[in-house]
Amino acid sequence: MKTTPKLRRGKLLLEIIKDPERKPILRILKELIILTFIHKEFPGHYFTSYLFKEGSSNVKDYLPIKLAARIVPRLNDQRLKEVLDNKLYFDLFYRQFNIEIPLVVMYNHGKNFCRGSEVFQINSAEEFNQRLKELFELYSSLTSIIVKKIYASSKGADIYKIRKEDVLSNNHSIRDIYLSIIQSEFIFQETIIQHPKLNALNPSSVNTIRIDTLFDDEGKVNVLSAYIRMSLHNHFVDNIGSGGCMVGLDLETGVLQKYGYSDLNYDGTKRFTRHPMTETVFEGFKLPYINETIDLVTRAALLMPGLRIIGWDVAISEEGPVIIEGNSDYGIRGNDLAYGGYLAHPVLKKVLEEIHK
Repeated sequence: MKTTPKLRRGKLLLEIIKDPERKPILRILKELIILTFIHKEFPGHYFTSYLFKEGSSNVKDYLPIKLAARIVPRLNDQRLKEVLDNKLYFDLFYRQFNIEIPLVVMYNHGKNFCRGSEVFQINSAEEFNQRLKELFELYSSLTSIIVKKIYASSKGADIYKIRKEDVLSNNHSIRDIYLSIIQSEFIFQETIIQHPKLNALNPSSVNTIRIDTLFDDEGKVNVLSAYIRMSLHNHFVDNIGSGGCMVGLDLETGVLQKYGYSDLNYDGTKRFTRHPMTETVFEGFKLPYINETIDLVTRAALLMPGLRIIGWDVAISEEGPVIIEGNSDYGIRGNDLAYGGYLAHPVLKKVLEEIHK
């Protein structure tokens, strides 16, 4: 039987009531009433930001859902969104400025494919497999390729990983991928090999850092907050909406916070202090190249002043950070949670005053 939203909400409510880490019920009710009065809306963020847990004392500092939804569209020039939303445009724009991004080896529109200056049609899965063999021969250092929609996908959807070994063995999965990608437009990129240290968190996914920047009125880029994402399972996609986990981090040191958070629809009210598969403890785990990561996203943000607030996804390779993509319309509440409440952020306070005018 398919679970309805109403049943899911009922199940989550029951989990919250049974949660041994929750605050006393009377305190939860009191805080809900106070937040409803302040924000003039039911504070759904109280649950999605885990504010019902013991230890969450600054509940007034977190963004309510409706306000959070208004911030990014209000600050960004909608005419420029295409540069980030279209992954091919993103590559063409940032490559000319020597911003570290993944190598694009091919892209397609339906059955029409482009590799460098060569344009050709692929009319069968067998021909697709042969072209992939040629691609791996041309880029001999690659062991896999990431394929994703040119236009922004959400929650890790429409992303495929093509392994060299599957191509050489004519694995049936290649046929399924071919039949899917010819229905739309996709970009083929090198797979970033993450820094060995990040394999301790999860070796199956490229564990990316989501870091957001704000271009202020004085022409300065402010890095607001950051968190790292990883799959909780043996999967190559790290997105929280696909069963992944996020852990906030200190921007000065690159050290992770104590708790990891997943989507309530996947793991209920559970918080994680260690990765369930690798057993790596989050608190105190130090990420490499944090200063270089901040420098990279700052340089990238300066090139796009019309998009004042951007959520960057950054992978850390052995050589340093690589921007996987920039998001002109991202879920800011993840960074709100990582920071500990954006309503108390000194830079965002000024921005919120603009939005309320």
